[in-house]
Amino acid sequence: MEEKYKKIWEEAEETFLEVLRLSLQKQKEFRKIGDVAGEELLEKEVISKYESLYLALQSENFDTFSEEQWNMMENTLEEIRKKHQISREYLWEKRNLRKHLAGKSGAEVVKKLLEYQKKELEKQKRQILEEANHLLEEEDILHRKLCEAIQEEEQLRLF
Repeated sequence: MEEKYKKIWEEAEETFLEVLRLSLQKQKEFRKIGDVAGEELLEKEVISKYESLYLALQSENFDTFSEEQWNMMENTLEEIRKKHQISREYLWEKRNLRKHLAGKSGAEVVKKLLEYQKKELEKQKRQILEEANHLLEEEDILHRKLCEAIQEEEQLRLF
């Protein structure tokens, strides 16, 4: 994807995320005051649509887009920004902050910690299974010896 188009794509991504963030804030306000109708309307008319747009943006192959399609997308983004009173500069600040914080979020740290703990637990599980197999082998040997001893004792009783 050309640099010019990549910037439009990044702008679209940031615009959709910001509209979703603002909508979720508004939804919380509606929930706080008990406006169920407003909350449902916002969910149906705004949030679900922008979620779909964001997901489509992530999965769409933009390499086949024409210059005209990119221009249409840019114009649409401009309309969305005007409608929601979001400046381009604000979006770029958010984008730069997101890039700066990538890999440093608490969620990613927790994810790495959980992956480490999972590996440690799997290691402990393997060790326990190895010990259990060793104990089962010893039990099997002792069981065979016991059976042989009982059989010998019964043979001695018969004589």
